[in-house]
Amino acid sequence: MNAPQMIVDATPTPDARDALGVVWRRGWAFIVVLALCLGVTALVNKYMPKKWTAQATLLVQPQPPSLVGADQSTRNAVETETPATEMQLLQSEQIAARSLDWAQRHANGLTVPSMSTKEFLDRLDIENPQNTQLINISFEYGNPQIATLMANAVANAFLQYKRELVEEYATGAINSLSQRVAMAKAKYDAALAAETQFKEQHNLTDIGAQQTALLSNYHNLQDQISQLQAKIAGEQQTYNLYKKQLAAENSAILTAKTVIDPETVSQDIQQYNAAQQQLEQDKLKYTPLYPGVIPNDEARVKMLKQKLDQDLAAITNSKVPSLNNHTQLQQNYYQAMTALLADQKQLGQMMEQSAGIAAKLRDLPALYEQYQKLEQRYQSAENVYQQLRNDLDAADANRAAAQPNIQIAQLATVPTDPSSPRIRFNFGIGALIGVILGITVMLLLEQNDSRMRSLKLARQMLPGPVIGTLPRISGSHIRALEAGEPAGPIAEAYSLARANLALALRDLRHEDLEGSQVVMVTSALPGEGKSITVASLARSAARAGKRVILINADLRRPAMNQIFRTNEKIGLAEVLIGAVSVEDALVSSDTPYLTILHSGTPDRNPSDLLALPTMSELIAYLRKEADLILIDTPPCSVVADALVLAPLCDCILQVVSLDMADQVTTLETAEALRAAEPKKLLFFINRSDTRANRNYHSYYYYNKNGASARNGHTPDKDKPSVPSLAPETNVSGEMALPQEEEG
Repeated sequence: MNAPQMIVDATPTPDARDALGVVWRRGWAFIVVLALCLGVTALVNKYMPKKWTAQATLLVQPQPPSLVGADQSTRNAVETETPATEMQLLQSEQIAARSLDWAQRHANGLTVPSMSTKEFLDRLDIENPQNTQLINISFEYGNPQIATLMANAVANAFLQYKRELVEEYATGAINSLSQRVAMAKAKYDAALAAETQFKEQHNLTDIGAQQTALLSNYHNLQDQISQLQAKIAGEQQTYNLYKKQLAAENSAILTAKTVIDPETVSQDIQQYNAAQQQLEQDKLKYTPLYPGVIPNDEARVKMLKQKLDQDLAAITNSKVPSLNNHTQLQQNYYQAMTALLADQKQLGQMMEQSAGIAAKLRDLPALYEQYQKLEQRYQSAENVYQQLRNDLDAADANRAAAQPNIQIAQLATVPTDPSSPRIRFNFGIGALIGVILGITVMLLLEQNDSRMRSLKLARQMLPGPVIGTLPRISGSHIRALEAGEPAGPIAEAYSLARANLALALRDLRHEDLEGSQVVMVTSALPGEGKSITVASLARSAARAGKRVILINADLRRPAMNQIFRTNEKIGLAEVLIGAVSVEDALVSSDTPYLTILHSGTPDRNPSDLLALPTMSELIAYLRKEADLILIDTPPCSVVADALVLAPLCDCILQVVSLDMADQVTTLETAEALRAAEPKKLLFFINRSDTRANRNYHSYYYYNKNGASARNGHTPDKDKPSVPSLAPETNVSGEMALPQEEEG
């Protein structure tokens, strides 16, 4: 006997036909999910409030032409900011508040909605197109006119803010330079007076040429040291100034102080310069003795100078709190500190070099050396003073020309079409989500469905040969099959299955078995078509000239009376308990050479009844009376009747119905049947793929009377309907097809 084998998971690799099968079976779920997503999208588009988006554009200029030649502080105020920095400023609450104020002042009859800066910023969108110096300002609102007003408000308010910032930095730079010029002028005057007094006091003469050259080198170095010291002094002053301004800015930020309008200082400077020019012109026209003109001009110049000094002091002591101003002051502070430390290090090196030269000049007259120092100090102070004076003049000339690095490239216009909802985009997203969810639902449904779906899968997973397959058939075909008059393709399917079964049974004859072979037909679940399969195989074998006995051992739900249209009450159950003899229980059928032993009426549990010794005696007796014994048994996974009869049979035929049989249950049933150690374990597939059986429909066609249109063959139903003991005939070894479930 064949030893049981383990069931191997041989799930086939899915192909295009399998994918189309999934779409055919689960397409309804995809359509439902897609329809739901599109319906939700339609509702969202219908009830979503309409909004309009207006857009203004700013242009960021890295280096405005009007600032060429200006001092470094003014340059830093307008040239160091990038589009990314401007975008951060545009999204600050300070700009939002300025924009709301600008919109209120330029509403022109529109009712500007009341909103907080946070709500304003939520509706504002700032973007910088890639590889450009442009900044797009977009504002979204439920009214197109309001959206346009707000977008233009942001652009204009930000431009005004940048203008104020440039003016503030230019004024601060001029004030710092003015203080440094005054200090340099005082040092210059003191150095000149000291040099003149010392020269007059001491009658100094030239020394030798060598000493003169050495002294010249020494004084050149001292000149450099003096200049560097002056530079360091200026840098120290600048550092202290920035430090003081930074501290004031920090304090102003904490205390929220305000500043005087820088325009006042600009007007004072213009009036003061105009008064001085008028005084100079009057001095050329009039003598000092001319009554009233020159004294009046001098008094007016003095008054304007005092007012300018007061306003400069006021604007120096009060700073507008600004994050951008604070950041710029920090940068200036650290730049000044870095420059100061570098120059101090250089000064130390030069001092060491000067000490070396001084060692060689110890013999020089002390007075002459002192005079040279005074002269060098005087020259250095004069150079510093002239340089600072030139810087101050340039800064004053360029302040009026200083412009922000922002320009309005395009103001927003009233939009004609709403920006929200985006109907086409929303439908596209809804369709995409629907497709993804639909495919996901299809795959989940398919993944959770463990039924056998294809003949290909069944052949690879079942642990035994498939002797036949039968495609899906209609109810009329099932009724014709029960009546013993199947259509041509169906009849041929069972003929091929019978031929394959005969080939399988022929191998058993080599084992010197006595009598006929016993084939048990079962299934894993009810409704898989085992009863109609065993009946059709019995009819097909009988039509081939075999003596066939069909035993209905399904005592729980017998179907043979319905299939053969009989009403036999006595059968197997009565034979097993000895109530009737086998000869009395066997009845002929509508097919020659086919005898049936119906189920009868059991008086006890069918499993106990089938386990009686008389069952094995009955099978042994019937082996001598027929060429083939077919036994119809209940589903194996439901009751144990089939497992009780399995050891008494030579071959077990398990019927599997595709799209119905669960893979695990089917394989577990097959493994349980293999445990009974049958000589052959075969399988018959119902509801197989239609495409695998099209050759039958195209090759075989039977007319109304049952004659083959291809070869004029007369069906077996024309044979005599009496049992016969004719010898077994040879059968061909054709390939086989499957059977449909019970009606």
